[in-house]
Amino acid sequence: MEKEWKKYLYRKKEEYMSMGHVLCPFFHGEKICYSSPGFRHILRKEGKLRPIEEQQRRFELLPLSRIVLEKSTDYIFYYKNTKDMSVTHFWTFEQVIENKKVRVVVRQVNSGPKHFYSNFDFDGEI
Repeated sequence: MEKEWKKYLYRKKEEYMSMGHVLCPFFHGEKICYSSPGFRHILRKEGKLRPIEEQQRRFELLPLSRIVLEKSTDYIFYYKNTKDMSVTHFWTFEQVIENKKVRVVVRQVNSGPKHFYSNFDFDGEI
């Protein structure tokens, strides 16, 4: 099982990193990158590994997450976190795709590039 899981993660990391970026209308066509912080967040939360089932679910949502960002013209939630001399911005977008309510979080640290940070859906169909 562990060997298969490592192969699965390797394949998913290759797929994730090949996603490159998506243009988001809310940010006036600015690129939202799929980078290492987003991949790590799929695997972990606050430094602890997420359950395997949750990791798989988030990986399977990645194609839908891309669609959410391509279609979003407004966010449903914004949060700003200031710690020491660093400011982190979080925007949450939501779309209903294939009868699933999918949410995607975009993060920006200080004035750095915006990047995909998280995705999740709601159990059950709507």
